[in-house]
Amino acid sequence: MRHRRVVAALVALTAATVAFPTASARTSAWHDCVRAGERHGFLRAADGVRIAYAELGHGTGGIVFAHGARGDLCDWMGLLRDPRLQRFRMLAFDFRGSGLSDYPDYPRSIGYRKDVIAAVAQLRRDGAQRVAVLGISRGGPAALAAAAQLYPRRAQAAIAVASIDELVGDDAIAAVRRSSMPLLVMVNARDGLGLTPTSRAIYRASASPRKELVIAPGQGHGDVFRFPRTWKAFVAFLRREVG
Repeated sequence: MRHRRVVAALVALTAATVAFPTASARTSAWHDCVRAGERHGFLRAADGVRIAYAELGHGTGGIVFAHGARGDLCDWMGLLRDPRLQRFRMLAFDFRGSGLSDYPDYPRSIGYRKDVIAAVAQLRRDGAQRVAVLGISRGGPAALAAAAQLYPRRAQAAIAVASIDELVGDDAIAAVRRSSMPLLVMVNARDGLGLTPTSRAIYRASASPRKELVIAPGQGHGDVFRFPRTWKAFVAFLRREVG
């Protein structure tokens, strides 16, 4: 009997040791991709969800970067550190349910557009006066829907990189169809997930008189910035629309 009690106690202890971390435990450390001295922290979405973010650069022109599926803000740190972009104030964040942000229950778990809107508000509080919202892949619909909602007073432009068409109520094509916000669409000629036709459809649907479609000569998914022509178009769009 005593042996069985000892075994039961050891099993309970082992289970407690290997238990999955809670949401609070997931936010106890910080991303290794963020270096000492680089601004980072948490902001709050309108429904109270806590969103992790990092911010670099300076100036009155701003860029919000929204990551794709299975990603987080670390996906953007290379761009946030790029010396050619330091004239812009840049913010990358973890969507709810990703990285160090909160993991709320449904239906709050799918409020992705709220995260983008909160990120734009944070960047504006920190000094950005004109903001472009960029979304890649799964982050595209929320980014485009948020930018269309905020245009023209709080966001001034949108950038879609190999975006999908729709995600849990945020429809990229519908968002640009009803908005005249300046739009840059970028995708590889042979996107690795087959999203080149979707990007073309987003571009065609846009009601903006200032829209641009840039097809990069690659085959990967979303890795468009490594091509000089694409990079030149990206920077030119930012300078024209947000300064």
